[in-house]
Amino acid sequence: AQDEAERSTCAESTLRPHTESVMALQLHRGLLISASADQTISLSELPSDDEPQRPRSDSSREQRPWEASPADYLPPANRMGGSGGGSGSGSRGSAADGAGRSMILSGHTDQIFGIHAYDEHLASCSADGTVRIWSLSDGQQKRRWRWPAYCVQCDERRCLTGGEGQEPIQLYDWRTGDPRAALHDTGASGPASICTGMHRRGTTVAAANSDRS
Repeated sequence: AQDEAERSTCAESTLRPHTESVMALQLHRGLLISASADQTISLSELPSDDEPQRPRSDSSREQRPWEASPADYLPPANRMGGSGGGSGSGSRGSAADGAGRSMILSGHTDQIFGIHAYDEHLASCSADGTVRIWSLSDGQQKRRWRWPAYCVQCDERRCLTGGEGQEPIQLYDWRTGDPRAALHDTGASGPASICTGMHRRGTTVAAANSDRS
């Protein structure tokens, strides 16, 4: 009876914002962010009881499109069927069962390997050999640079990327695109391994590699 009660309180929603396999996802401030082999990133608004909003003490934070205009939350240039801005833009996605509004970010030209959201910014890396920074407030691309990476992590100014070779982890200032540091793979021997996952906490970086280390 207890198991039945627990199941009855667990709501399930199915989202299908992509046409190919989902490669990465993250829950962030009431959004489900997913990246796909179809070269797009989806931002789907979750029901409020599934992902409570974090208290927002910063009144200067930009409103997201659906917060600023609930009835028609995307700027005219980004609506489905309109022309996107620059080499990366947001467009309106289709409705999903049990989900709120959504937005599709397009710009990558090959499958997307990894994403990471921080505050109102999103970093992505792709098989097209680029790393990109997006604005979660309007879906526009803020920075793009050519660097092969399989995973990525960002904060308000820095972007950490995981790739391959003798310097698999690179640190960039994403606002300028300038490289800041590189972590050397001092234990590498034989063929270069690929950094398949990483997480930074302060000055410590944990990384997983294809050589099982």
